[in-house]
Amino acid sequence: MNYQYDETWTEEDIFTRAKELEGISLKDIIHADSLNNKKNKGGIGNAIQADYFGIAANSRQEADFHHHNIELKVHPIKKNTKGFVAKERLVLSMIDFMKRNQLSFRDSMVYKKTESMLIIFYLHEENVDPMEFKILKVSHFRLNDKDFNIASMDYTKIHTIIDKGEAHLLTEKGYDILAPARKGGGKDKDLKVQHASHIKAKSRAYSYKSNFMTTYYRRLVDKNIHIIDPKENFKKFVIQSLDEFKGHTLDELKSMIDTYKHTIPGNNDKSQIPKILSKLLGAKNGNINSTDEFIANGFEMKTVVRYNKVIKGSHKKTDQDMSFRNIDFFDIDHNEFEDSEWYTMFTETIYILCLFKEDDSGELIFTDYIFHSFDDKFMAKLRDLFERTKKNLPHAKQTKDYNGNYTDVTLTSKSAHYPLQIRTKYTGQSKFVELPNGNEITKKCLFVNKNYIDEIFGLYV
Repeated sequence: MNYQYDETWTEEDIFTRAKELEGISLKDIIHADSLNNKKNKGGIGNAIQADYFGIAANSRQEADFHHHNIELKVHPIKKNTKGFVAKERLVLSMIDFMKRNQLSFRDSMVYKKTESMLIIFYLHEENVDPMEFKILKVSHFRLNDKDFNIASMDYTKIHTIIDKGEAHLLTEKGYDILAPARKGGGKDKDLKVQHASHIKAKSRAYSYKSNFMTTYYRRLVDKNIHIIDPKENFKKFVIQSLDEFKGHTLDELKSMIDTYKHTIPGNNDKSQIPKILSKLLGAKNGNINSTDEFIANGFEMKTVVRYNKVIKGSHKKTDQDMSFRNIDFFDIDHNEFEDSEWYTMFTETIYILCLFKEDDSGELIFTDYIFHSFDDKFMAKLRDLFERTKKNLPHAKQTKDYNGNYTDVTLTSKSAHYPLQIRTKYTGQSKFVELPNGNEITKKCLFVNKNYIDEIFGLYV
């Protein structure tokens, strides 16, 4: 069933008819030729707006449902090791640096815009025709009192910086819900003047952070995974817990958990470590990164294992680089760096790096942990790798030699963008992914060099 929106509709009609979309694939409501850019979220949003609601796409500043002043937003959800999470932040409206702010958050245009917003969540899947994407949930967007107060503080923080003539110092770090996201061509192509300084500032937009959008979606579908009482100070809880675990061997940590008490002592399989720490911190599913508290606070725990170089023997294992998520090459191809998953992954996340070191007897000991945010120098390297990869994608391919080994053509080498590298990481999922040029390639991950991680901990070999 497709509709034609007009002035006879009521607000209830809008949300009732939107609810009918839940559980439906895009192919059931839109025309195939409506998705000119098949991996583009904006294309999907425009297609739903035009084909389902009968609202022609236009560049006017008015709301999509203009008779009722209601905005339409379409937002992708993906499934990974954390469960269902928002694929990206939700961009709201551009920030005007030329106006001194005299409005509270409640009276601001950005709040009024989201106060009347229809949001449609759909499942984005790799290697799946977008016409097969399924709509998961439809919601009349609302901030609860707690979220409103937090977003209001974020809003005040943004405008305090702007009013001081320091818009050029804005960054997405340090905000909990509402952040000043980079928006534009990047690399100083879109510098804007500001009212209280002669220094031009990078163009930015109000956005709800991807971590918040994940939390919001989970509330809708009742998939909350809590590890502590919401009234407790979460970061304090994590610090106190990790301090308690420090100095213990892996076997001792396992003995603190009922499900691990009868495992074989001395089994130093490093793949156990994230699950053990997760369970010790209260995540019954064994994945602390999937809990609401970690997602809402923008935390992600990663473990670092360093083996004793003195020990000799056949059991010897080598230190590993740190891997991150599988790479979505369509995201790189269709987005500027500031709108990419890579940018969000490293600007919105505080990584809790937990270090395990092997002692002379071969035991792994939880030695240290660090709350780490990657700095501007790292982000510049990440941008360079992103731009190089984006440039190479039209010609990217993979060859296979007579031994069955794959070689990437026009992707990057290990030394070209230190400490970063793109390379294969085999998982239990499908081995190949499609590139934007139609070629297939073995699934790739982003890695950070082990020596760089060692420097974070002050480990110099």
